[in-house]
Amino acid sequence: MALDTQSFRISRWWAQAGLQAVQSNPAIFSKAHLRTARRDLLAGTNMLPAIKNWLFSSRLIRKDGNGFMIDRFGRTILENDPSFKGSSTWWAFHLLLCLSPDAYPYNGVFVELEPSVRSFVGESVLIEKIASAEDSGLTVGSASTYLEGILNSFIRGGALEGLSLLESRSDRSAVDDSKYWRLGTPEIPDGAILFAVALARERFFATRKSIDFGELIALHVDHYLVTPQDALRTRLKKIALKNVGLQYTTNANLDSLSFDSLFSAESVLISFLQEGADTWM
Repeated sequence: MALDTQSFRISRWWAQAGLQAVQSNPAIFSKAHLRTARRDLLAGTNMLPAIKNWLFSSRLIRKDGNGFMIDRFGRTILENDPSFKGSSTWWAFHLLLCLSPDAYPYNGVFVELEPSVRSFVGESVLIEKIASAEDSGLTVGSASTYLEGILNSFIRGGALEGLSLLESRSDRSAVDDSKYWRLGTPEIPDGAILFAVALARERFFATRKSIDFGELIALHVDHYLVTPQDALRTRLKKIALKNVGLQYTTNANLDSLSFDSLFSAESVLISFLQEGADTWM
C-alpha cells in the first residue's frame, strides 16, 4: 500500500496529537468522529486521512477492527518522547517509513537518489522514476500528489528538515524543471544505523542469526542512511566493537553481521531514544 499524503506534510504536532488521539479514541479517524478529530488535531477534513496514513505507514499505529491502536513502535515513542522533540524520534520515523511495506513512495525517493554522487535530480524526473518503478502501482499524477507531502516534510518548517536528509534547490529560469533534489549530508548517529539494521533484519531475515552486508545493500539500507557503501561498512565495524549485540565479521572477502539473542528493533529503539545524541542541524 502506498503512503497517500493527500499532498500534506507531516508535522511534529500532527505526529504527537495523532498518536495521543488514537490512544484515547481508537475510532478517532472514523466518519462518526470527524468533528472530534478536526477539533483535537487542528486539522481540516482533507488533512485527517493524511495524518492517519503517515502514522499507519510508519507503523506507529495499526488497524484494530474498525479502528486503530498504538503499535509497538508508537508506544515506545510515546513512553520516551511523547512530544516528538528529539532528533532520534525523527530518525526512527524516517527509517520506519523506509523499511515499511506500506510507505512507497517515501522510500522510493531515497532509492532513486545516490548517496555517493549526490547529484541533483529534477523533481519531475524523480516523480516519473518513482511512478515507473516496478510494482509501484502509481500513476504520475498520484506519485506527484503523494510526493508533494513527502518532499515538503524536508523543507523549511517540515518535521524532517532538521535531519538534513534531503537538500533542494530552485531554478526559476529552468525550462524543464524548477526544483531539484539530492541526498544531504546528515550527522548519522550510531543508533540510526543500528535501528536500520534491526528493522531490515526483522522484516526480511527474522529467523536468521546472521546476514551478509551485501544483503543490506540490496535492500538500499545505504540509501536510507544517506551513506555510501564503504562508509557504512566502516561505521558498522566500529559500532560492532562497542558490544551492542551485533558482531561484524570478514571472512574470504565476505562481510557478515551476526546478532545475539537480545538484539531486536524494539530494544535498539529504546536505547536510541533514551541515549541518542541530538543531531538537529
